[in-house]
Amino acid sequence: MLRLNLSQLFRSGGSSRCLYLLAQFTQPLGGWLLHNIGDDHSYDRARRAVSRGEVLPIEKILEHVRAQVPGQILEIEFDQENGRWVYEFKIIDDEGRLLEAYFDAQSGKLLSAEED
Repeated sequence: MLRLNLSQLFRSGGSSRCLYLLAQFTQPLGGWLLHNIGDDHSYDRARRAVSRGEVLPIEKILEHVRAQVPGQILEIEFDQENGRWVYEFKIIDDEGRLLEAYFDAQSGKLLSAEED
């Protein structure tokens, strides 16, 4: 088991090294953590919506994404559109195309996917 003391890395002036390591270890989440590390508002909105039962946790949504739009997840956005919570994913598919895929955050249903 590998443990990283991220606070120690930050204190020792290794913030860029820490972010690099964090990027490596959050790869399975497609960098979602890094994309949202400075966006407390988005994180808080998602956390509150999950705790109220309005949306599925990101882990469940990722299961739907990987099954329906395989590829490397580059970015995740969480927003409310037309009264519905939506996750937007930017994904590079197996053929190298950049896709935008929109998933209903409550059901995990793929709403649309298009080449960006």
